[in-house]
Amino acid sequence: MVADRQSDAEIELKTERRVAALVSRGVIRPEYGESMRTIPAWVIAASVVLAFARLVGAALLVARSPWAAPIHGFALVLISAFAWSYAKRIGAR
Repeated sequence: MVADRQSDAEIELKTERRVAALVSRGVIRPEYGESMRTIPAWVIAASVVLAFARLVGAALLVARSPWAAPIHGFALVLISAFAWSYAKRIGAR
């Protein structure tokens, strides 16, 4: 059975409805909802890569692998890039 694929427009509409519902219930502020809408796709993808790198790095540390330090170094570089990007974004306001 082939999974039903949704178009980008349908996904965007569902996201808008979810954010609007959270705002209307008072769970989040409208400003936060707006900032959630403006998160670029590369930030989400990089966050997934970062989480995976930290998980693999931790497993390699437990296994005492020589690859643990480079993996954690890669995660540190990603965290630094996020911090720089966030500081740049806050400074631009």
